Amino acid sequence: MSVFLPSCAGRTLTAPSAEAGLAKAAGISGVVQVTDPFRTKDLSADRRIGYADVRFRQAAADVTRESKDALSRAMAQARDAGLRVEYGGSAMKAATKVGGPAELVGVVIAFAVLALTLGSLVAAGCR
Repeated sequence: MSVFLPSCAGRTLTAPSAEAGLAKAAGISGVVQVTDPFRTKDLSADRRIGYADVRFRQAAADVTRESKDALSRAMAQARDAGLRVEYGGSAMKAATKVGGPAELVGVVIAFAVLALTLGSLVAAGCR
């Protein structure tokens, strides 16, 4: 999961405001690594935007809603210090659900089209 830390209203990103939230994020159950934008130099040239990676033990699709909410709570101190906190990455995407009546209808129609096409080819070959 990615955490973007743009500062608001032309202010620069300060280490204590971001680091406190990232330190709390490191303590969330399932988190195995949190990068520090100050150490990794993931800052814009004007030091107004920072980027941190939060890596979970489980696959992105298996990150629970509780873990995502805990990360949001951990970053509250950074928000209170005037930073906008934005999240990205594959763990933040909603899980896609497969199945349902629409998919079944699509499979039936696809089968009918293929059967009709194959029947036409067989009939053309018999002449």
